[in-house]
Amino acid sequence: MAKKGRRGQGKSSIINVNRQANDFRFGGTTNVGTADAEQDRLLSDTFYDNGALELVLQVDSPESIIVGRTGAGKTALIERLNDIKPRVININPEELALGYLVDSTLLRFFYDSGIKMDMFYKLLWNHIFIVEILKVRYDINNEVSRAGILDRFKDLWTRNRGRSEAVNYLLDWGDKFWLGTEARVREVVNKLENQVQESVSADAKKAIPGLIDLSAKADKKNDTKVGEEIKAEIITRGREVVSRIQTQRIQELIRLLQDEVLSDRQKQFFITIDKLDENWVNDELRYQLLKSLIEVSRDLNNRVDNLKIVIALRQDLIARVFEKTQDSGFQEEKFKSLYIDLFWSSRELENLLELRVNKVISNRPTARSITMRDVLPQLVGGKKPLEYLINRTMLRPRDLIIFFNNCARAAAGKSVIGAQDIFQAEIEYSQSRFEALGYEWGTDYPNITNLIELLRKYPASFTISDVADKFRESALDFVTRNPKHDYIYSLINDRYTDNDPRIVVELCFDILYKIGVLGIKPSGQSNIYWSFKRPSYVSPSAKAKAIYYIHPCLWSALSIIPIEAKVGVY
Repeated sequence: MAKKGRRGQGKSSIINVNRQANDFRFGGTTNVGTADAEQDRLLSDTFYDNGALELVLQVDSPESIIVGRTGAGKTALIERLNDIKPRVININPEELALGYLVDSTLLRFFYDSGIKMDMFYKLLWNHIFIVEILKVRYDINNEVSRAGILDRFKDLWTRNRGRSEAVNYLLDWGDKFWLGTEARVREVVNKLENQVQESVSADAKKAIPGLIDLSAKADKKNDTKVGEEIKAEIITRGREVVSRIQTQRIQELIRLLQDEVLSDRQKQFFITIDKLDENWVNDELRYQLLKSLIEVSRDLNNRVDNLKIVIALRQDLIARVFEKTQDSGFQEEKFKSLYIDLFWSSRELENLLELRVNKVISNRPTARSITMRDVLPQLVGGKKPLEYLINRTMLRPRDLIIFFNNCARAAAGKSVIGAQDIFQAEIEYSQSRFEALGYEWGTDYPNITNLIELLRKYPASFTISDVADKFRESALDFVTRNPKHDYIYSLINDRYTDNDPRIVVELCFDILYKIGVLGIKPSGQSNIYWSFKRPSYVSPSAKAKAIYYIHPCLWSALSIIPIEAKVGVY
């Protein structure tokens, strides 16, 4: 668990300036922020709220899942929450030990055997949240504080016999309270494993450490029969153990939180979980665990008035959670009311950048008042400079901050960023956005950068008819190079010979539209639609005659033939 004050507080200068002059000069290390919000020293002073922060701060509002693409500002919102509120519990996703849970031989065996483990997963997440709250609420961090709070719980039981189940639960786990989150996760899983072992035969006990290998170890027919019998016994006993999980204690504990522990309206508590998408590995069991995490968070938020659990999830990851765990009770429509969707307009991004640039300038007294407008050129490529910069972002703060930092470095020693400085900075920026798309979407589509690469040297706008033959030729060459066999490879390999040659092109373009590489203009009178900009839906029937636009952030990296300056993308 991490507490407040996580960003660097060093006194080192954010900018370099010409100390001999009265006017501002860009230095070689000038920056208006960092890609990582946790390390962004400017965030506290220049945080720009586009309306999402108010939803995060309202404990009694249902919105609690921050949803946005990489770089949209999810972590910045949580950092701001830490700055404003005194009682924020930040749970590091590494401490949730998802890797340990996924690697658990028993959990994996139960999952592969079709045993529904939802009840156990919910018990686990409830346990983690409740203990974290108690630790912080009563400052339990050593044996002395543990003993004191247990005495308090016993006194509560004496005064209110109806709390006996909750108090017994706390007494059972009392000696584990000051352990880290990961240790508690392991403790709960170990308890389940011990219960299963205690309920099976001696032969099954021996088999449990290597459950997945039971069939592989059976070389003879008799061994196979014995192996299957043992597996069947463990499955049966596992179902019984899971069905016996006592939720009564947990339910009573939740009532205890509401009525006793968090009853003071003036002491609201927040729990945050961020960066669940980092180092993510596609695994069906992980999606089941996240599903239960979302459900438990929603239920606790609904039942405990002075508590709000805030989860930040990348847009593509939460979409996969619902896709992989669909059942009659877990449908995305039922959870969309919990979303805090992070979308940014061009004007909001302009305001955000202006706050940051003006702050950097104000750190160096100058002979005259200088603002962001004074350090930018009049025009860049026939457009106003901010329009040029923002057009080359996917409407995300991180994109704009990175691009401006590149421009500032290119203008080192100057008082004004010139158009040529921006063009020079765009070369590095565009390549970085190409690589960032590979990182963001590589889990879903391992060949995504190869697919984007097929657009190299295309015109910036085109119809499917304009490029179908060229694209199909490049796609066939891509398949014959034997890349990773993912969804993109299978799509091209399976659909290349369709009677309508445009089908495979359109399906590939659908992927590129989804990730923001392509925009679509359904008709001559309509706007250009982008997946990261509301509204983003385009009717399939409109695509045949639609004009596709390659996003300007990739023009330099892919050597795209640009469109006229008067054509805007937003």
